[in-house]
Amino acid sequence: MRVLIDAHKFVEEAPKSLESCAEKLRNVAKSVSLPEMSSSFAFGSFILDAQRGMLLREGRPVAVSSKGLRLLEAFLASPGQALTKTELMRAVWEDAAVEESNLSVQIAALRKQLGPTADGGEWIATVPRVGYRFIGLSAQEPAGETAAAKPSPADREHRPSIAVLPFTNLSGERDQDYLADGITEDIITALTRFRWFFVIARNSSFAYKGKSLDAKEMAQELGVRYLLEGSVRKSGQRIRISAQLIDAASAKHIWAERYDLELTEVFAVQDEIAERVAGAIEPELLKSEGAQAGARHTGNMTGRRCLRASA
Repeated sequence: MRVLIDAHKFVEEAPKSLESCAEKLRNVAKSVSLPEMSSSFAFGSFILDAQRGMLLREGRPVAVSSKGLRLLEAFLASPGQALTKTELMRAVWEDAAVEESNLSVQIAALRKQLGPTADGGEWIATVPRVGYRFIGLSAQEPAGETAAAKPSPADREHRPSIAVLPFTNLSGERDQDYLADGITEDIITALTRFRWFFVIARNSSFAYKGKSLDAKEMAQELGVRYLLEGSVRKSGQRIRISAQLIDAASAKHIWAERYDLELTEVFAVQDEIAERVAGAIEPELLKSEGAQAGARHTGNMTGRRCLRASA
């Protein structure tokens, strides 16, 4: 879409102050009608129509307060990500000064209104020391699509998910923490290029740095099935990185590897480790998910294609 402005006329009528000039440009922008973006989201048997301010369950309206709807919209706009209490309070009350207990009340009410997930869990998970995370993966829907046109909940996409926990620095040198953190962040970035599974955001994963918790407990809090954990050891100019992929549901190690490298250039080492670990994990997840994962994602780019496309 282009907006054509008579340059000569605009210059002749150009206001002298920057403020009035900016106002004139804003008026031009307001006169342009932009296509309306979709504001509907689907999760489980629900559809949130944010534009109409309505939540539907199997086509029937669900009684939710306006604050509950704004809260739900914030979660669905960032599926799978842990949102801080500050972010959620800003989404619901904007700049108004309210106590944190009000957010807890709204979260409790929304949980009650949504009820349990298909497996009996909660849609909204508490992330200790961070905030909350929406468990259900939402899909943004085309504007005007009705519930009757929806596939059944069983047909909806449900991607496997993984959290990369902060790698442990075993070097005995606190100033080497940056290396372990950098490797963790680069692995997260590399894994996000595989579109068929979901990777938990860095801030959510790093909330568990230095914590000794059971793998199953951490996976439940983060709402994932798989955990990647590892360690970094440095001796002179050599570095050893160990990594393990865990199926949290069974506490089974489904992959493990060790890498020994010369620590010549830090960023080059981090890049190499991230690519090698991500490239090794993706086929292991494919095998673990089995034939059903391949059937669910028919028509989408596979992880390998996605990696080649982004190279």
